[in-house]
Amino acid sequence: MSDQREFWLDYIDTNRSAPGRYVLNGKDRAYCVTGDDRGSLKKSELRSRIKTDRLQELPQRFQDLFDDLALTEYSDIDFLSDTEEEAIWRAVLNITTHADTIRGYDIDHISTHPDDINDKYHFGVGLGTLLRGITEVDISGSTDSDLVWGLIIGLYALPTEAREREVDQIDDLLSELNRRLETRAEGLETEAIHQGVREDSIDSARETILEILNEEGIDTDRVPLDLRPTTMGYLPEHKEDLRERIVEQMNLNTLEKTNKLADAVKSDGQNILEDHFRGDEAQPIINELWLVAQTSDNGAVRPQNINSMSARNTGMKLINQYKSTEMHGDSVHFPIIEEVNTGYRLTSYGKLVSYCFFQNHGDCDWIEQFHLFDTEKPFPGRADDLSDERPDLVEEAIREVDIDEI
Repeated sequence: MSDQREFWLDYIDTNRSAPGRYVLNGKDRAYCVTGDDRGSLKKSELRSRIKTDRLQELPQRFQDLFDDLALTEYSDIDFLSDTEEEAIWRAVLNITTHADTIRGYDIDHISTHPDDINDKYHFGVGLGTLLRGITEVDISGSTDSDLVWGLIIGLYALPTEAREREVDQIDDLLSELNRRLETRAEGLETEAIHQGVREDSIDSARETILEILNEEGIDTDRVPLDLRPTTMGYLPEHKEDLRERIVEQMNLNTLEKTNKLADAVKSDGQNILEDHFRGDEAQPIINELWLVAQTSDNGAVRPQNINSMSARNTGMKLINQYKSTEMHGDSVHFPIIEEVNTGYRLTSYGKLVSYCFFQNHGDCDWIEQFHLFDTEKPFPGRADDLSDERPDLVEEAIREVDIDEI
């Protein structure tokens, strides 16, 4: 047996009965898009499966691709004709790479040469963004030349006796890349000028909308719309026309309430993150009650079962502070915790605060999207699609608290 054949035999795994174990199935994909669980698995189980069984298997996924292609190349059996190989390559180039819709790259495809933008180009962009996502390229400084150079060598390397032709081909490639770089740099500079004009237009619209909201009694410095260049053409240019549209199509009464609610949640959440008393901290205690609320209908825990309290007395001091707005030294806006006959649990307001700070990275501005529009008519920049449990969290909190107190 040749050494080469023995080498490849090591890559034969007879237990590969389910090589697709690392592929996101329908439920996994739906959860990534909607955040909803479907079927028998809970959200936490779906997250765990995607993390452990899917993403942790990415190295094996690449290894399988390299091995399978190399093994079929090594084989002395002709699986594909030249025509079939060409057809497969064309099909590969037609794969949807999603390069422009992920990770916020917002890539500008700038070219003055029609041959620059083609299927190979788009496949290359997709491959680049894929590698960029998993190799942690530092776009602020690193050029990651080793990765790019390795790709070039993989494409152009020739046997030693053809080294001059290899050098010429790579030199031609680099010359062509330099030409395209110059074209792109000029195009990006022109685009930056236009982008500056668009940003000025957006800033002006934002200021006008804030003026209108303030004049209508909404004390806010946030515009509850997603203003983009693509939406600017659909907004009335004159202030009074814009005011008429806002008053007619926005639910300003609800916006006033949710604006106050968002400010209260932001303030109280920050209070929780910083609050402590003699070695005990508020954050882990309230976070534990939040986790219990996710898995229990009642959501209550007896004090002796709260693992986040290092000491009963100091822990209970913090719990009592968040049971009442009056007992809290810094005065939270509304009670976070309530006492029931089975222990302590979060109030509806406390659940909203916990969701924002323990599950949504402290972002509370989305609260203002709750029932923002009175009509189903499209409004430029409306972003009021609250998925998951968000609408329920806001609705229950508003029903529980007297938002007019603040």
